[in-house]
Amino acid sequence: MKRSIWLKVLGIVLASMVLAVLFPATGTPALATDNRVITFHTANADGILTEDDVSAQIKSAVLKTGETFLALFDASVTEIGEYAFLTPGAYNRDDLISVIIPDNVTAIGKSAFYNCTSLTSVVIGNGVKTIGDGAFSSCETLKNIVIGNRVESIHSYAFSGCTSLTSVIIPDSVTSIYDEVFNYCTGLLEINVNTGNNDYSSLDGVLFNKNRTLLHTYPLGRVGSYTIPDSVTIIGNNAFEYCMGLTSVVIPNSVKQLGNWVFVNCPSLTSVVIPNSVVQLGDWVFGRCLGLTSVTIPVSVESIGNGPFNSCSNLTQIVVASDSKNYSSE
Repeated sequence: MKRSIWLKVLGIVLASMVLAVLFPATGTPALATDNRVITFHTANADGILTEDDVSAQIKSAVLKTGETFLALFDASVTEIGEYAFLTPGAYNRDDLISVIIPDNVTAIGKSAFYNCTSLTSVVIGNGVKTIGDGAFSSCETLKNIVIGNRVESIHSYAFSGCTSLTSVIIPDSVTSIYDEVFNYCTGLLEINVNTGNNDYSSLDGVLFNKNRTLLHTYPLGRVGSYTIPDSVTIIGNNAFEYCMGLTSVVIPNSVKQLGNWVFVNCPSLTSVVIPNSVVQLGDWVFGRCLGLTSVTIPVSVESIGNGPFNSCSNLTQIVVASDSKNYSSE
């Protein structure tokens, strides 16, 4: 059997096995016969699969109009380069439906799969250590992702705009999760961290640092109110950004700092009490919170960043504690 035919058969078998693991409860059938398998390779000495590599190999596959494909990668690929799957001359790529990244790949570059709007599932192998900025940004149909157990860092906007993503599991190996990794993931309901992780933890599907003193990311698909645990001292940058259904939040007296852009674009937020323990409010901390009508700044606040209430068009009253040494209101 020729090598190319063998690779195609192997790819279909592997893809079917992975999809069966990913979707056991839904009864999703094996790969449809009209989905092609393309195994990507590179001749580059550094092992980086480039945009030119991908473009040429997709072109040589001669996909029919409307035909979709599954992406595999052979042993020559050690890194998926920046913007690798960008479609030349087009806004998005709509023919890629599934990606399986093997253990020989160690990094996924910046915006490697940006705006692959038909991508539904991704398996990241156990060789990958870095998921770059915006690697899967704007993959709006991405529903299932398996993050390999050697990933160490997940950079900003890695999954931004993945609006179909409902849950994600962070493995033990992750030591660094940048701000806004799940920015505008408006369907996300839970972020779970494996208990063996030394740097991060989760509680009821909310992402924290290990000892839960920092609230890192709240799942943006949730609706209603939320009470922050009293172990938290810092609410991290962008922690609730674009949480469209958040109506109220209870901040405990343990909290000392609200980072930048914490509640920006939370239009349903109508009630928030800043406790008399908060010392610092970051930039745009409540920006574009259209539901807020009044806010009280306690005496404890010593520093307020730029534009904390920018574009809060219904905010009619800001009350500052009369004994505040730093701020006042009239």
